[in-house]
Amino acid sequence: MHVLHKAIQPAGLVNGAMTYSLIVTDAGIYGIKTGPAARELKEVHIRGAIAKMLAKVIFEKIEAKFAKKVAAGEARIDYTKLDQHAQEKGSFHFGPGAVTEKKVGTNAFGYPTLTLTSGGKTWTFNFRTAPASEIEAFASHIA
Repeated sequence: MHVLHKAIQPAGLVNGAMTYSLIVTDAGIYGIKTGPAARELKEVHIRGAIAKMLAKVIFEKIEAKFAKKVAAGEARIDYTKLDQHAQEKGSFHFGPGAVTEKKVGTNAFGYPTLTLTSGGKTWTFNFRTAPASEIEAFASHIA
């Protein structure tokens, strides 16, 4: 079993950013939704020293709140019941061979990314806390 926590699916037009634990087993890859994720904060896009300072303080409070929720989400994962977790809203399971494309890259903020395609749907995850080498090693186990 290979596990990557804190895989962030970026916000879309309708959905907010979400955090997942990605788990590879002989039964395929599981994406278990563990909680919300804060949007990326790029200080370069915020003008004015006071605005930057306020944005940073607000962002850090939001991130701390979300981090508690994600930690609780990760703690509740029972690795013997991954099929049940995969049925939860927002979670998924791709069986062996179901991933038709996998790609490790970098996003606009310089964080490593993992993109998986299965059944015509593409999932992209950003990793703020894991180095690219760890993402590449994890991706090598996806059948």
